This record gives sequence, C-alpha cells and structure tokens, in this order.
Amino acid sequence: MVIQQQASGVVEGVRDHQGVDVEVVVDGHRIRAGHDLSQFIVSIIDQLSDGATIGTVSLPKELTTTTAAQQLGISRPTLMKLVKSGELPSHRVGTHTRILTSDLYAYRDAKLTASRQAFEELQQLEIDHGITD
Repeated sequence: MVIQQQASGVVEGVRDHQGVDVEVVVDGHRIRAGHDLSQFIVSIIDQLSDGATIGTVSLPKELTTTTAAQQLGISRPTLMKLVKSGELPSHRVGTHTRILTSDLYAYRDAKLTASRQAFEELQQLEIDHGITD
C-alpha cells in the first residue's frame, strides 16, 4: 500500500508534463535515464499507482522455438510456419532453430500495430456508413 501511495504521488507530479526525464541517485551520484527508459519507468510507476502488480522477466538474446511460441501465445507448429515463410527471422544453431528476442518482439509489435490500424479502419467504415450504435 505504501508503494501505491508513493507511486500515486509521482504520477500526479508528472501527469501533465511531456518529455519527462528520470534521474536516479545511486550513492549520491545522479544518473539520468534516457527518454525511452524514462517513459518506461513512468509507465511502471503509473501502473503501480493503479494498484497493479509488476513482475519482471529476463529473456536471453536468443530463444528456442518453444519459448518464442509461448511468448507469442501461439503453438510451436504455427511459429515454425512463420519461420518457414520468412515472416519471422531465425537462424540455425547446429540442428536447432533459434530466434532473436529482438526479432520476436519486432514481429509482435508489427502485428499489434497492423491489428490496431485494421480496427481503426473498420471503425471509420462503420462511421462513414452510419453503422454505429
């Protein structure tokens, strides 16, 4: 509960500010986080202020196809189809297929962006044709 209250105070302090930069003080030394890291930190603090539970997961640079499929929420055979078609870059380590974590998340982000765009286009079509509620 104390963390949530502290997070709420921080969020209130930065809510209306664009381009917030975060500084961390370690043993009296100020370390400035870059823009992207600052946005990430503020988003975590915002979630904490709403009472969310935050967890972290560390993933290696390369993933097995099983782990990659789990991260995408798809089956391994479906993932292998994406690899075979070239939609998802991969490389071989001996007889095993590996996927770079950065490639996996780039694929996921591209799919999410395409889905959002398609949804927005569908919404606009509904508005244009008067199909809204």
